[in-house]
Amino acid sequence: TARKKLNDIFQYHDKKRLPIIVLVDELDLLNTKRQEIIYDIFNWSANEESLVSVIAIANTLDLPERLFSQRVSSRLGANRLCFQPYDHDEVAYIIRDRLRNSTAVEAEAIELASRK
Repeated sequence: TARKKLNDIFQYHDKKRLPIIVLVDELDLLNTKRQEIIYDIFNWSANEESLVSVIAIANTLDLPERLFSQRVSSRLGANRLCFQPYDHDEVAYIIRDRLRNSTAVEAEAIELASRK
């Protein structure tokens, strides 16, 4: 399945692979009863050797509290930033700013991600 393939790619350290940043917009929409997809996404970044970082965007301010137990939340090391709604230019600026020390992301990828 796609889920298994993504887990195989992101959970393990590969010395040949560059660091990966996974941007998940509308995280709220992935909330299911078993929450398997959300857990998988955040587990990819739980292992420092996997070289995966996750940036998740959600519309629900208390989403982490509703989704995860305190034990899981503390393991994720999440930082919450609250923002007013952005237009695509502002989203692109934020992504570029967060990735300013990285040369691994092409401008076209940032433009695509910023247009939701």
